[in-house]
Amino acid sequence: MISRTPQPGHPDNVLAMLAHLSAFYAPVIGPLLFYFIKRDTSRFVAFHALQALIFHFIIVAAAFISFLLSFILIGIPLAILTGIAYTVFPILAAVKALQGEWYHMPLAGGIAENAVR
Repeated sequence: MISRTPQPGHPDNVLAMLAHLSAFYAPVIGPLLFYFIKRDTSRFVAFHALQALIFHFIIVAAAFISFLLSFILIGIPLAILTGIAYTVFPILAAVKALQGEWYHMPLAGGIAENAVR
């Protein structure tokens, strides 16, 4: 049975929050663990874990592109924006997940939502 949106204070909210915050200590393993453990019982946690994982890969791609473009100086501002995004969006998503919201991170949210349907 797949759960609906958890109410504030529900344990699934904490797990979804931890999936986003794992970007700072285990960016690939953390979300994967949360996804595989809860994918059959909590669509909410599966969505947030998969979104965190996809967002990490998007950030890695943006960092690589900014590295390549740094040789012509365009990549330096892109690298700064990538660093800010990698800090701000996981924290924002973690807060929204703790509140029980289906927050969609840029680019990753739609992909994760389609994957957990």
